[in-house]
Amino acid sequence: MKKIILSMVFVFASVAMGNANSNVEIVENINSNNSVDGTPSECVRSSRNATLALADEFGWDVSSGGTELSFALDVYMIIYLDCLNN
Repeated sequence: MKKIILSMVFVFASVAMGNANSNVEIVENINSNNSVDGTPSECVRSSRNATLALADEFGWDVSSGGTELSFALDVYMIIYLDCLNN
């Protein structure tokens, strides 16, 4: 599962090479979420924050009916399940 997340981080970082400082913040945010104690509520909170940070950075429309909502939910579930399983 960690390989999937690291692959996603690499892809996101590669896509947004024009804004290197923000990419570092996103990677640090996702890495800090891995240190959560693994309780379901903490995993929900950290996964939501990481997904919203990615959405904000890349300009995803994650509002109800937004074009990237389904993709953002997939990202959220990957981060959430990784948090629960580790």
